[in-house]
Amino acid sequence: MEFKHLETFQTVVEEGGVTRAARKLNYTQPTATKHLQALEDELGAPLFERQNGKKVLSEAGAILYRRSKAVLNEMFQLNQEVASLKSVGALLRVGGMDQYCCEFILPVVKSFASRHPEVTIEMHGVSNDDAYRLVQSHELDFSIAVGKQGVRDLTERIVGYEDLVLCVSRKLAKDSSDFERCLMRYPVLLDKRANYINYGFLQQGVAFPNMVHCDSDEAVKEGVLNYGFMGMIGTGRVQKEIEAGQVVVLHTFSSHVPVKAFAHKANQENPLHKAFFNLFRPYKATKENRPAAGNVPHRTLR
Repeated sequence: MEFKHLETFQTVVEEGGVTRAARKLNYTQPTATKHLQALEDELGAPLFERQNGKKVLSEAGAILYRRSKAVLNEMFQLNQEVASLKSVGALLRVGGMDQYCCEFILPVVKSFASRHPEVTIEMHGVSNDDAYRLVQSHELDFSIAVGKQGVRDLTERIVGYEDLVLCVSRKLAKDSSDFERCLMRYPVLLDKRANYINYGFLQQGVAFPNMVHCDSDEAVKEGVLNYGFMGMIGTGRVQKEIEAGQVVVLHTFSSHVPVKAFAHKANQENPLHKAFFNLFRPYKATKENRPAAGNVPHRTLR
């Protein structure tokens, strides 16, 4: 028994005739008549009968009409719920600090978008702390963050490592032989949004005579390269500059800190969410692929 046949039958009853029902459903009259005939053949009983010269529902037709309304209503509700799921699944929200959006998220977005062009993706720049919180509260679907372990309700995957370092430009490095004088002369710029930076050196009891807080790792990088600042930053943000010799590491505060992709466990039943998260490739740490900063000579703060 086909749903379109039931829909035709219900419309014929409610419109009071085959012609009006066919017009409403955009069928020809012979097509609507064939739908009714198919139902009668399946039931083995007529759907209509003549009473006082009028065409009315037969006993079998009355039963079918009552049941078909319930069936078609359930199908409507089912389609609405599935359509709702599809519309939610068609939007993926992902976020992290600027450096992680560039390094880890954009390649995944590019790969996913080529396979699922129908899906809209939103990318948000958020602090390290917010990257965890927003996924836990379902305000983001995915995030990249560093410095915490085993967050409740979240699935995690290590995608990279970095060191937390104090660094200067190559030009300032020439003046860093007298390290104490260098600290007095040049302010230290750090990203106040990155909680692991604060924890990474404050817990060691380290303080700088002149600290400048900002809310952008890009500002820290620019301050080091072009404006005479010392910078507290993760090596992932300045890796290329370290390798090129433009940035020199003076001290490593935390070594080989894992960078992780996060998703809420409750969302992993959604095929789109699962496909997106699986594009974050697990990072395997080896001696060869550890951050280059680990191999750069650096000074110890006293």
